Amino acid sequence: MGFVMSLPVTPDEVALGKVLSAYVLFLMPGVIAATSLVWLTPFDIPRLMAASHAPWWTHVAGVLAYYALVLGAWLLLFTVVLGAAVVTESVGWTVAVASGLVFVLGNFVLQVLPNLPGVGSYLRALGRGKSALPVTIAIEFVLLAALIAGIMALFRRKSSFV
Repeated sequence: MGFVMSLPVTPDEVALGKVLSAYVLFLMPGVIAATSLVWLTPFDIPRLMAASHAPWWTHVAGVLAYYALVLGAWLLLFTVVLGAAVVTESVGWTVAVASGLVFVLGNFVLQVLPNLPGVGSYLRALGRGKSALPVTIAIEFVLLAALIAGIMALFRRKSSFV
């Protein structure tokens, strides 16, 4: 601990290092999980691509957009848990936040949200790649930036940053 305290780094640099290293560690399992989710969907993606007779580049763009959507959602959840871990430095709070996201928010998203008026049509437009897809990806990006800014601001307020 004395060595870390003697380094010429600011609390912001420490927080940024923690966040970036966690994202690098998350990248491999996140990409594997997103690949599994994209290609193991109940839809036969290659068959649907062949049946549409659209140019190949539209299919590539669609699959990449789907990857961006899935990875964006995973990154949002990961960033919230990461924020709890970095800011509180408490295993208990981190597990509580992760459990709350999975069991409370997850059940709400899967059971209640699709039944709300207007959400079903939005989800269908999202699945068809209509304008809902780039809007959702942009919202994910803005939320990620806000979460990271919040983590940095909360970490900056700490008296000890080790």
